[in-house]
Amino acid sequence: MNDVLDISFDLINLNGDVPVSLGLHDLSGRQVAVLFEGFASSGRQTVTWPTAGAEADPTVPGSYILRLDVEADTESRSELGILSIAY
Repeated sequence: MNDVLDISFDLINLNGDVPVSLGLHDLSGRQVAVLFEGFASSGRQTVTWPTAGAEADPTVPGSYILRLDVEADTESRSELGILSIAY
């Protein structure tokens, strides 16, 4: 079993640091984990999520929805992706 999962995404055309959140949701839409909540700027971002050990929040194997929310100056944007977890 991997101890961590690295999730990378690119942010473009942002003016400085903006609020960003990355959440993990089950297929019913219920949020099961907040993987990142803070500020980020344009460029490649990588979030490291511990999947085992003392810092880990156990997640049941299955398919999940990743939701990335970015609040820029002129608009807010959400992107969705699928994540499958197997042990």
